[in-house]
Amino acid sequence: LTCVPEQSSPSDWDGRQRQYWEAVAKPYELLYLDPWSQRENHRIASKLHELISDGQVVLDLGCGQGLGFHLLNETWPIGVGYVGVDTSSSMLRVGNGNGVKALVRADMQFLPFANGSVDCTVSLFSSMSYLADPCMAIAESARVLRDGGTFLMMFISRWSLRRLVRFRFHSTEMYGTRALAMEGVELAPVKLHSLSQLNRAMKSVGMSVEHVFGQSVFKSGSRWPGAWSISDLVGGKVPSLGHTICLVGRKGVESI
Repeated sequence: LTCVPEQSSPSDWDGRQRQYWEAVAKPYELLYLDPWSQRENHRIASKLHELISDGQVVLDLGCGQGLGFHLLNETWPIGVGYVGVDTSSSMLRVGNGNGVKALVRADMQFLPFANGSVDCTVSLFSSMSYLADPCMAIAESARVLRDGGTFLMMFISRWSLRRLVRFRFHSTEMYGTRALAMEGVELAPVKLHSLSQLNRAMKSVGMSVEHVFGQSVFKSGSRWPGAWSISDLVGGKVPSLGHTICLVGRKGVESI
């Protein structure tokens, strides 16, 4: 993971994103084979199992190569309809080659689906944090989700323990997925979010957050694996202190 203060202007945000995802498409899946990533995958698969019922349609926003499909297939081997959306044709092409067929090239801020047409929306592994402003994507997620439908969304936390101990208080960073394994790849800008910001954004479009948890995972061989384990434990108690904030809830149901 590499994080530095963001240097790009809003005008070249999308261009940097395209450049980044085209560059990482080929090696991307190889970066998630380590025990830390498998731990994260198992945790997310367990959460999906709690959210989704047989026969439901799941929309994966910012699906990349379709890892969400494989996690769902482990959880619900039959009976769940999966559709993944991403803007990177290279990432989708790799996903198709790995057996994920229901992939659509589209912007999660302008979804080509009817109102209330899906049972569950997910945005895994902080996909929405790569948007200059996630509010439109959150609103679109609410629009296509049926009343009472469920969601699971993950965002990079602005106030993670890792950032606080390094006195990093930026709202935007240049960021790389497992960047230590990808020398020469220019980093992508990401937005860092607070839990209060995310709660307000969800509430404004009728999405009720019922459960929040934080987590921190990193690749094996990192310089401070013990620190990440501590951060993960702390994030479980205080979600904002985790590397990612994970929000679970429903559309049109009062928060508990």
